[in-house]
Amino acid sequence: MKFLFVSLVLLYSNTFHDQNKTYYNDIGGYEIAYNETWTITTDGDRTTLHAPKESKRDTQHENLGISRSSTYGLSLQEAYDQFIIEAFPTTFKDFRLIDQGDQKVNNVDSKWIKFSFYDEQVGINATNYIQLTIVKESLYILIGYASTQKFPEYEDSFKQIIQTIKFR
Repeated sequence: MKFLFVSLVLLYSNTFHDQNKTYYNDIGGYEIAYNETWTITTDGDRTTLHAPKESKRDTQHENLGISRSSTYGLSLQEAYDQFIIEAFPTTFKDFRLIDQGDQKVNNVDSKWIKFSFYDEQVGINATNYIQLTIVKESLYILIGYASTQKFPEYEDSFKQIIQTIKFR
């Protein structure tokens, strides 16, 4: 049983890396690797990676969005406090903090949060995993979005994709 579990973990890990494509956003100043089954849309420095549809009736739009803005002179902690901790509870209906922490993304400091909320636009409970980092006076915001029901299926993919980002 232990062998089967380890084999499945290795297969999953290798599958992600074996099927990667790399997307370069020259305007945004980053590149990111993603599984070839995902699709990409861009708008200037913004990139959205869309998970594959599970069926023709799949109306959920699990995705990972990447955007960049000015730091407005804020440190990473100040940006996190102002844009996330102070704003989110009043911005998102039924906001519920699940977890948060610090992490390095390719040797760059970042802060992350996982939270759930009621998404009024589509009428579902959703969960987001957001990671903030600052590089060269730019605040990078990476947002993994899925319904709360489907989030456990996508959380590892969001985190794996985020770990591949390289800033230029």
